Amino acid sequence: MKMVEMPIFHVNGDDPEACIMAIEIALDYRTKFKKDIAVDLVCFRKLGHNEQDEPMVTQPLMYKIINQHPGTRKLYADRLASQGVIGADEADKLVANYRQALDGRPPHQ
Repeated sequence: MKMVEMPIFHVNGDDPEACIMAIEIALDYRTKFKKDIAVDLVCFRKLGHNEQDEPMVTQPLMYKIINQHPGTRKLYADRLASQGVIGADEADKLVANYRQALDGRPPHQ
């Protein structure tokens, strides 16, 4: 068995800023050295491997814990609010405006 001979960054999928930084470093590395690099996002899929999969059937203990996880968006929004970057209710407004833009409707003010 041959080992993978490239750098691998393991990054917490619940930390969007760390994910972006890892991707930027990986892109810079690939551009400079013309060699492969991997970014391993350490995270989970809330609904299993696909929309038809019911992960509670095969992994009940793990998905009891996962179901208690608030989600990356909420964790990041709470962190930004606690740092004073955004207001407490601003994250929900940003999500609503984004969804309206995807639907082609004018944003909420």
